[in-house]
Amino acid sequence: MEENTVEEYLNSWFSNRQTRYQYKSHLKLYFEFLGTNPFHYFDKNEKENYLRDYKKDVLKYWQHMNERYSPKSIPPHKSTIKGFLEENDIDLPNKFWKNLTRRGKGTEPVREDRAPTINELQQILNHCSNALERAFFLMMASSGIRPEELCRLTIKKVDFDGCPVKIRIPANISKNKKRRVTFISNEAEGAVLEWLKVRNKHIKIKLRKTRGLQKYLKEQYNAKIYGDEADRLFPYTTNTMRGKWNKLLERSGFIERDGATGDYTLHLYTLRKFFETRISKVVPEPYVKYMMGHSGYMNDVYRKYNDNLEIQKEIGEEYVKGMHRLQIYEIPANQDEIDIMKDQLDQLQEQMLSLLEFQKRTTSTQIETENGALIEIQENIPNDVILKTYNDEKERKKKSRIHRRKVISDDANIK
Repeated sequence: MEENTVEEYLNSWFSNRQTRYQYKSHLKLYFEFLGTNPFHYFDKNEKENYLRDYKKDVLKYWQHMNERYSPKSIPPHKSTIKGFLEENDIDLPNKFWKNLTRRGKGTEPVREDRAPTINELQQILNHCSNALERAFFLMMASSGIRPEELCRLTIKKVDFDGCPVKIRIPANISKNKKRRVTFISNEAEGAVLEWLKVRNKHIKIKLRKTRGLQKYLKEQYNAKIYGDEADRLFPYTTNTMRGKWNKLLERSGFIERDGATGDYTLHLYTLRKFFETRISKVVPEPYVKYMMGHSGYMNDVYRKYNDNLEIQKEIGEEYVKGMHRLQIYEIPANQDEIDIMKDQLDQLQEQMLSLLEFQKRTTSTQIETENGALIEIQENIPNDVILKTYNDEKERKKKSRIHRRKVISDDANIK
């Protein structure tokens, strides 16, 4: 059997550099756990591989992952290992892989987090040490873009001529491989423009200190700009920006961690949660899902929005209506309290409208006149009777829903 090393496998099947990097890390962890060299893993001439049970290796590592990893991170590891084994002619039964999935912890996230409040974001971003950090995190908070997408976004994909500023996210950097557009707030726009003023100088200084950046950007300032990603708006990795965010959390005192994963409660991705919870109060949900690039959303919706400039213009107009909810600094100091009061007032208003509609139905009687016309007569019923009748009606509907669920469940059990 011809041996296929990790590098040969990844370079042969995966063109995306980020994908290769991720899969390589998965395989590295697998072989480190087994304590074996991938170059000789499939070599039957090696003494340790003569009676090697590959199924047992996978099962042991699967049990290890279930003890150490979060549920959502396990399936990608399994997929990588499965593909690598099959590439080297180790075909384990499909039943085996399916049983691993059934015996796992599911795919529900175990990490407990929450969206930061405006006051918390003010405290965190006040500790930004440069224009880079302020621009990056304000863009995330006001656009819903993922950090890995923002790290690969090029300057030419930012349309500063529009109002609001439009961000075109191409398919090759999008997580779900679908292009989309989103927007940033006026506040974030100002921060990005300030960053662009010092971007070249900032990177030149870093070039002298960081070998990683030297390797990637050396020729950018010695000769012409080259490559598809050399003009990235933020030429840094996701891990680098995550590290910068974590340092801001430590400086501002928000060091609470999730007990299950050890991650910060206000980790970097909660900026996307901030965007979703804030703007969804004003902007229709389909537009919010589209701007965030939710992978579970409908394919035809992406196609419809991407190919229709009028719809994109409408999304931008809706975004402007909710932009004030994404502002971090250009707002009153007690904005969080104001938002809570507004939400409570909205709930009260919905309850009042529902009660008034019910009152109208219960106190009105339609009668037919001699010429066939319908007239409405308002009955004079005390308010306490109306309120009691309203509550009784709500309770009746609740019991009816419970009964329907029980009937459906009984029918399913019979079948």
